[in-house]
Amino acid sequence: WRIQPGCNINLTIYNKLGNYSPSVAEVRNAQGESQEPIIEFSKAYLNHTNIHTHGLHQSPVEPADSIFMRLPPGESMMWTYHIPANHMGGTFWYHPHLHHATAAQAGGGAAGMIIVEDPKGSIPEYVEQMEEKILILTAMDFELSSSIERQGLGNFFWQTESKTNAVLANGVHQPKVTLQQGKWYRFRILYSAIEFLLQMTNRGSAMCSMKLLAKDGIWLDVAPRDLTGLGRLKKPIPIQMGPANRADIAI
Repeated sequence: WRIQPGCNINLTIYNKLGNYSPSVAEVRNAQGESQEPIIEFSKAYLNHTNIHTHGLHQSPVEPADSIFMRLPPGESMMWTYHIPANHMGGTFWYHPHLHHATAAQAGGGAAGMIIVEDPKGSIPEYVEQMEEKILILTAMDFELSSSIERQGLGNFFWQTESKTNAVLANGVHQPKVTLQQGKWYRFRILYSAIEFLLQMTNRGSAMCSMKLLAKDGIWLDVAPRDLTGLGRLKKPIPIQMGPANRADIAI
């Protein structure tokens, strides 16, 4: 999403994640006994969903950013967001956050970026003039995700025995981004993962200047912070990101 401070958003979500989850009475094991979809001692209906945002100044009460809203398969529901007029610009994100179904859905790529536009004059002019690059990085853990699906008695997601780990960039494996020499770009980066940490740095013979502008939608007290490295060897400083982290980086 790209939104402006002071706007109102009415968001309707349609849940098409397969058939309705069976009730406890309908799920039987091989011995004919009732079997609940349990993950870590809690019921987990993996194809129910909702939405939760990170970074927006919102009420946690329904129909705003309440993680307790539950949308079953085959139904729709509306969320309403009132963005304050004085909301700061920044890079934020959203994902499903229904307890015990979050990892199955967000861990499978159900996440996206929210950009609150910077009001005119609120950031340095040289940053305003930079061309933007959007980079949504999603860490995929096939083995963990399929294990969660089996524990939750799911039959819609992750029907695989693969043990592959991969990081997708905007839904693509190992894409290429072309940059023009001598030109600055503002990269807005989101990292979505169940548990993996991410470290990024320059590799190869090409060495780009890199400067950190903001983390998790908040500008640094002193920005930009140089990431290119100091000294004769100009060793780059790695960018560390955990699940849900965002970074605005000038390259």
